[in-house]
Amino acid sequence: MVSPRERRPWHPRVGELTGEDIAQHPTRAIKVPLGGSRPDATVAVLPLRSFQNGHIFFHQRLSQRLGERPICVHATYSGAGLELSNSQSKTTRFQESGLWLLPPSVDERAEAQGARYLTWDNSLPDSVAQCAGHSTCDLRAPWCTVEGGQCQIDCHRRAVALQLARLRNVVEVARLLRRTVVFPPALCHCDRGWQGVGQTLHRCCRYTGAEAEDYLPIAA
Repeated sequence: MVSPRERRPWHPRVGELTGEDIAQHPTRAIKVPLGGSRPDATVAVLPLRSFQNGHIFFHQRLSQRLGERPICVHATYSGAGLELSNSQSKTTRFQESGLWLLPPSVDERAEAQGARYLTWDNSLPDSVAQCAGHSTCDLRAPWCTVEGGQCQIDCHRRAVALQLARLRNVVEVARLLRRTVVFPPALCHCDRGWQGVGQTLHRCCRYTGAEAEDYLPIAA
């Protein structure tokens, strides 16, 4: 993953990706010979600021920070949902972000008829929502050395423990009331790699390639 900061000087709008743009940015384009009498093809890297992967859009929230709308969003970096595939989790992410325009299926509409739901306010106290380790973490150090329980993994444990305790109570109330639980955004102080949180602990809890980005904590 390349930092979006490296893409900011080149920010075309829809319909403005022309040969001149590519010519002005030769480091982002290569010529690919097709052989024979056919002309060479030009292959260019699209700017992450306008064509965002799932980490840039959902986790780093670049569009929200800049107040801009990207041209395209890819639903990558979405873990498998309850159905053990990425299909539903990716669809849900698009729906929650207002990027899913297809109407609900017949089964979904039938399930929603007469359904009752229960959600809750998941606001966290500042002592849990904030973490000094995010601004003081040193990428050159193998492990966090911030004192006072302010290392990212310590902040992450406190936040997860409190939110899991709340979830346990909400699930019991929903069971008694016969309602379906609707999850509010959950706050995390540590990002996870494909092999889990352990993959990011020595990178200030940030994803590989995004260590220089100040995007933690994540609310997703």
